[in-house]
Amino acid sequence: MKVYLADREKHGTDVYVDTGRRRYRLKRISRHSAGFEWGYDGSGPADLALSILTDTVGTELAEKHYMAFKWVFVASLPFEGWTLKEEPIKAWIAWREAGEPEEEEAEELPF
Repeated sequence: MKVYLADREKHGTDVYVDTGRRRYRLKRISRHSAGFEWGYDGSGPADLALSILTDTVGTELAEKHYMAFKWVFVASLPFEGWTLKEEPIKAWIAWREAGEPEEEEAEELPF
């Protein structure tokens, strides 16, 4: 299982993927900004959302869901740094692909 990790450094932000066997820098897919950001709604968070989803579920699903993912996951990440597991991301995508449940059913989400 992949784990996404991020740190805010003096000269920018770093986002890594840890697979349990190796750790590598997340490939940035840029549409909106000059770098990754999180903790608010903006262009840097949009690029981070697109990059994480592309790494997790592939280009097609990433393109379809990254703006909603930005709001649900990325905009609420802590400013200083964070860790995000692949499992809840995949569960959220499966939930979205199955059709969003009514509000009262949302409490039963698998993440």
